[in-house]
Amino acid sequence: MNEDSIRLLQEVNAGCKNAVISFERVEEFVSDKDFKGVIEEHKKEHELIGDISHQLLNNGGADEMDPPS
Repeated sequence: MNEDSIRLLQEVNAGCKNAVISFERVEEFVSDKDFKGVIEEHKKEHELIGDISHQLLNNGGADEMDPPS
């Protein structure tokens, strides 16, 4: 895997982690059941993409990148 692909996967992985954290923070303040469902659906999608990017990084021998705090 080339360096550009590794950097892209690291950014994707960090972005997905950041999105999941944001979804979790917002969830507790949402009272509308339908909107909560949308948040949960998108949270699961970002977790899946994050898991895939993590696995690809591991297979390529590269480390993850944590989102900025």
